[in-house]
Formats: sequence, structure tokens, C-alpha cells
Amino acid sequence: MSKQDYDAHNKRIMSIPHEKVKEPFMPVSITVQMGEDLFVWAKDDLEELVKAGLDATLIEELPARAGALRYKQSQWNSDKNTRSEYIKKWKSDCPEGFELQSEFAHYFRFAFHNQPDLLNRVDDITANNGNADMIQDLMDYATLGNDNLPLLQNVGFDTKKLKRAEQLAATLSETLAYNNNDQSQSNELKEERDRTFMHLYDAIREVNRVGQFVFWRNPERKKGYINTYN
Repeated sequence: MSKQDYDAHNKRIMSIPHEKVKEPFMPVSITVQMGEDLFVWAKDDLEELVKAGLDATLIEELPARAGALRYKQSQWNSDKNTRSEYIKKWKSDCPEGFELQSEFAHYFRFAFHNQPDLLNRVDDITANNGNADMIQDLMDYATLGNDNLPLLQNVGFDTKKLKRAEQLAATLSETLAYNNNDQSQSNELKEERDRTFMHLYDAIREVNRVGQFVFWRNPERKKGYINTYN
């Protein structure tokens, strides 16, 4: 039911003023459990808490608010794990891409030393730097190399690396695109998770505030309204 809980509360969650949204300052798992435990505890005191001015819906909504946060934290964790895998893949494959880029420039210039038009194309390929440029360079070198295989073979170039360049360019392109696009998505997910945390935490804090007031001379009941984590 966690997704349904989030969907049901989405409008209110997203209406929380930006300045009131904070990154969780206590573990989300503990906050979720705290909300569920507080619901069980406070429902027995509902009448007295309402008499003191508490909105009864805050207690009634605690399980749903906890479920909404559980759902958003799960999404956030999944996103972090996926992003971590893509980052690892990029770090693993990227050095090979730059090494091939450097090797191609070295061999192509030597192989094409008597071909001004081909040298100009190599100069065009090497004109820019950066991750995206490296990926494009690999594709351009593969195309140029396949069109001029005899010249490269004459200088001992391993032409199998042209195929590898095509494969690596495709892999790196996908990984880089994911990393670039994922950043904005991750920021959005984090914002939603943080908002959902505040949605639950604010309810817990208010129920606890009223509960401590009502049971100020009843330590056995008051203890259930104390945030023991903090």
C-alpha cells in the first residue's frame, strides 16, 4: 500500500514550503517505525489528545504517512544503487576509451602522413576535448579507419581495435547519457523523499507535543510521546 499512501498524500507533500523541507536528520527507517508505533500508542488516548486541541486526523494518518515515506525511501535507495552501477561502469570503461583515442591519433597521423585530406580529418577529430568528444572521436576514428584499412595495416595498426572502438563508444554513450540525465531525476527524487520525511516527522512532532502536555503527570503514558532517538 506504500505507493497508494504516497499518491493519496502527494498534493499535501508537494505543497510543503521549500524552506521547510530538510534532509532527514534521523534515519528514515527509525522515523517510519516511530510513526507506526506512535499510531498504536496514541489511538488509545485519542479523546484526551483531541480535547487538548490535537487534530485527530494526524493520528489517523500516521500509518499512511509512514507508508508514503517507506515508498519514497525505497525509490531513492533503488536510484542510488542504479546510479552507483553506472558510475562504476563509466569509471571502468572510460580509461580504455581515452587510451584508444590517443592511440588512434598516433597511428592515424603516421599512417596518413602523405595524405593531407586524411590528416585534416584527423585534426578535425582531435579538435575538441571532453567525455562526449572522446565518445564521438572513437566513432569517427572507426569510420575513418575502416575507410582506409590498407594505410593502417601498412604501419602495423591492429585493425580489430576499430570494432572495439565502435562497441566502446556505444557503451560509453549510454552510460554518459544515463549519468547526465539521472542527475536531475535523482535531485527530484531526493526532493520528494525529503518532503515525505517532513510530512511524517511534522505529524509525529505535533502528536508528541500534545501528548507530553496532556500526560505531564503520567510518566507511563508520557513516555510514549517522547522521541527517544533525539
